[in-house]
Parts: sequence; structure tokens; C-alpha cells
Amino acid sequence: MESHRKTPIVSLLNVKLYREGHKVLDNISIELYPGEIHAIVGDHDSGKTYIGEILSGVYQPSDGYIYLDNVKRDYLSIAKSQEWGIHTIHQDTHLIDNFTIAENLFTPSFPKAKFPKNKNKMLAEAIGIFKRFNIDIDPGRLFKDLYLSEKIVVNIIRALIRNPRLLILDESLDKLSLTDLQKISNILYENIKQNLSVLCLSHKIDDIYNFADFVSILRSGKIFITDSVDNIDRLNLIKLCYYQINSDEDLSNTSKEFYQLLKYNEAILQKLPTNLIVTDDHNNIKLINETGKKFFLIEDKNFRGEKLDVLITNENRTLLNYLYDALYEKKESSHYNLPLYIAGIVKVINFKTFPIYDGSFLIGNIIIIEDISEQEKLREQINLSEKLASVGLLAAGVAHEINNPLEIIYNHLNYLNIGAKEKEHKEIILEIEEELRDIKAIVSNLISFSDNNNASSEIYNLNDLIFSLINLIRFNAKHKQITILFNPIDSDIMIQTSKNEMKQVLLNLMKNSFEAMPNGGNIQIQTKVENRAGSSCAVILIDDNGCGIDEKNSRDIFLPFFSTKKKNEHNMGLGLSVIYGIIKKYKGEISASNRPSGGTRFKIILPCIC
Repeated sequence: MESHRKTPIVSLLNVKLYREGHKVLDNISIELYPGEIHAIVGDHDSGKTYIGEILSGVYQPSDGYIYLDNVKRDYLSIAKSQEWGIHTIHQDTHLIDNFTIAENLFTPSFPKAKFPKNKNKMLAEAIGIFKRFNIDIDPGRLFKDLYLSEKIVVNIIRALIRNPRLLILDESLDKLSLTDLQKISNILYENIKQNLSVLCLSHKIDDIYNFADFVSILRSGKIFITDSVDNIDRLNLIKLCYYQINSDEDLSNTSKEFYQLLKYNEAILQKLPTNLIVTDDHNNIKLINETGKKFFLIEDKNFRGEKLDVLITNENRTLLNYLYDALYEKKESSHYNLPLYIAGIVKVINFKTFPIYDGSFLIGNIIIIEDISEQEKLREQINLSEKLASVGLLAAGVAHEINNPLEIIYNHLNYLNIGAKEKEHKEIILEIEEELRDIKAIVSNLISFSDNNNASSEIYNLNDLIFSLINLIRFNAKHKQITILFNPIDSDIMIQTSKNEMKQVLLNLMKNSFEAMPNGGNIQIQTKVENRAGSSCAVILIDDNGCGIDEKNSRDIFLPFFSTKKKNEHNMGLGLSVIYGIIKKYKGEISASNRPSGGTRFKIILPCIC
């Protein structure tokens, strides 16, 4: 757009026009650039047509100047105007009714000129022109037999084949049918790419929003404001065009104040600390505020004029259906706890829609999107903690009740083993003892899981602990064809927990990764420090490229007795529950997620000592 705005091809400077003693144009200044559609909008008595007729050479300005290619012209006749490349399409067609369409296409603009071709050649060439422009009209028909919309189409094509530099549409678009309007719009857009300039004179707001690049608002023969269509919303354009201004009001000051008000209102919306989208009545995006752009990760992109489904893509089809249904209802609406995928990351959102009305006419919508992903995580953690607490109480009671008879049985077995003489009896007793040891290990896990008392804690370097654990399991990892890579932060990370419990946490997680990669793979461990709520925290990331977590089980993996390893009859599903309990005991957090490249990431956050 801006590349065209170097040199105007046509300018009016301080132009005035008097008709029958009345001033119909007052200090009109306007610049028209190649490759742009400029609209002048106003009511029927605003003086729009007089501007077009001055440029067409019909009227001469009473005062002021006309510039063509920055060259001042003291006089512009109809012939000079057309010779330079200005063609006007009026709402009332001025062609010859009893001529064919083909004859009208090639009829000279002045009576003394001669037809350049015979009728057969004109017809053949007209057929080719209509085919090129995709116009389904028979050029052999008489012009008088056409509908008004078709007559205007012929008039526009007639002007375009003369390669105009400026095409003036004097309310002619208003008379086109929807089908013809779409065809002519496409034709004009193609010519605009070749630097055609279009001046559209209209009183219809839709012509502007669906067609023009720049708009000048005309009232009582005065230009009120000139700006990009993007900078003036439809409601305010209506008000500017048709609302009356007090006769003693300074028009230039009003224009300046209104422009400042528009910018002020837009600035407020842009700075709102919520994700906000404004659409027009066709669900085209008019504005995404700064917070919304950050949320959608599009700070360097412009979605203005795009449909909502370009921003909220097909993977969010369910959300889009809810959103379009809400907009279709044309009333305030709210929806809660919906997933939204952005760049492969799932967020949980609430959204609200608010229709914008001008009186009884819908002119757009406001959409507010609330990101509740963190609240959902917190709610899930609270639910999980409550479940674990309940199960913990049950587990503690069960474990202590089992422990007492278990010890008695174990003692009796020792006594029987001492007195047993038969080898077969001794073997049976040893098998029973082995099964009892398994039961005791399960009970010990239950007690560990339900134990809320802090074990003996100490201050130590987390990096050193991880190095020692990797050294401990390196031979087992090599045997299983698993590579362990450790990327520690450069500085020491000092934490205060039970070192044995942290060993249990880390070994269990690495054991899980081993089991997720039966054919070998990679484990990457990283440590870093983050600032959370004003406090320093140690962060441990453990990534593997194993089978990952089934999404339907992702919320349950820290629950006791839950396991995806169904083939292992000795696995009771307590490992991650015990880990969760240990991390929570030291006021930390643990989460599990699938990596975009495949595999699982466990993230542990613990308070650290700086």
C-alpha cells in the first residue's frame, strides 16, 4: 500500500465551487494515488458528485487548483480530462440505447470521431473482451434490452478497455446486482494491481468496508476527515457521515478531536490485560490486542481482515463450532473449560462473546478469551492431593494392621525352618518367606506413601547427587543400550531434603524411562534455576524418547495403584505416588507431559538455597 503513496496522480487543493450563488464545495483538498481505491462518502446533499464532475471537466473550480502528476492545470475540459485518462461511470448510463453492446463499447466519446472498425470486427473483438473479463453478456444485444446492472457493467468495461489512469464511480456500484458487483470488484482489483486509481463516490457504508482503501468523509461540501478505512470503524463512519454538527462548531478541530478519540479508544483496547478479539458482522477479524497476540504467539503477524478459523485452526474444530454458534446467536454468551491448541500446546480456556449493536443493527462482536490453564493445573493438583491424602490415611491403617500379623507369621516360619528335617519342607518354607518379603516390600511402600513426617533432611548440591546416581546406573544403562546425558547448570544448586528420598525420586523416574525404552534410547537430564513468586527454585527436567504417556491417563499417573504396566504383576502402581508424596512434602511440584518430538518429560521444581 505505502509503496504507491509516493506521488499522487491527481490532486485538488483548496477547491471551491459555487452553483447558482450557493457554495457547494468549500476548500476541498484531496490526493489520489495509483493502485488505490479512494472513497468519498456522504449523504445525497454533501457534494460528492461535484468533485467527480470537476475532475471530469464538466465544471471548473470557482477557486483552488487541480494538479495532474503534480503539474498545476488552470483549465481542465472534458476532452482534456479523458485524454489524460480520467473516465467517469455515472449512476445513470449515458450510452446509446439503439446501438448494440459491441457498438457502444467502441463508440467514440465525441460525435465528430469515426468508428475505428466495422460492425463484424467490433462484435468479434467485443466477444473476446467479455470472455477475457469473464462477463456473460451477448455483445450483439441492443443496449436498451439490458438490465440497469448490466448496463453499468458494460459502461465500466467500456472505460477499462481505454486504459484509464483514474476511474470515477459516481454511485454506480449501488446499482449493481450482487453477482455483478463481485465480478466488477475482481476486475477492478486486477487493474489496481497495474496502478489504476479508483475514486468511489457513494453514500453506502458497505461499499467502503468491502471495497476501499482510503476514505474521505464529506458533509455540506467540506472534507471532514481523510484516513485509511482500517482506522475508522463502521459505527463511527456512520456517525461521521450522517450525524449533524452544530453550525458554530469548528470542523477542523472536530476532525482532529475525533481522530484522537479513535486512537485513544484503540489504545485502551490494545493495552487491556486480557485476550481480546474484535470482529465485524461477517466474523472477520478487525483487531487483536497486544495481550491476545502474545497469547496466540502472533506478535509479528497481522490477521486483520482474516476469518476466525485462520487464527483458531482446524485442530480446534470443537471450539470453533461453539464460537461460531455463539456469534450466530447474536447475544452475550459464555463457554467454559474448552481445550485450545496453539503451536502444538494445549491450553484450557473460557471464552465470552459480546455483540456490538448500533441501534438494532449488529456491526460486530467482542470475544474475550480467558486462559485458565494454570488454574486447571492447580485444581487438578488439589484434587490429586485430596485423593492422595484420603488414600494415604487408608493405606497407613491397612499397612500397620498388616505389619503386626506379618511379623508373627515370619517368626513362626523361622521356628518351623529350624525344626524342619525334610528338604522338601525347608524349600516350601523358603518359598513362603520369599512371598512374605514381597508383601513386606509392598507394605513398606504404603507406609512411605502415607508418611507425612519429614525424614532427616540435609543441605547438599543437587548436581552432585545426580552425577553420583548416573555413575551408579551407567553399567545397567549401557547393558540396555540407553545413553544418559546430563546438562547441569554451571553453578551449584543447593537444596534441603532427605538425600535418600531424593535418590528414591530420581532413581524411580530413571527406572520408568528405562522401562519405556525396552529397545534402547536416550535420557536427557537438565538442571536450572528459575524465579517463581520472588523465590529461587531448582528445576530438574528428565526427558526420554520412549513410548510416552497415553493422553487419557495423563491426569491419573500420580494416583496410587494406577499403572500402565499391566504385564508386570509385581508392579502395584505406587512408584509415582510415592515420588509425588516426597516432592510435595518438601513444598515442591512435579508434572509429566509428552514431548512434541516423542517420549516423556518429567519436571520437578523444589525450593533452593541461594
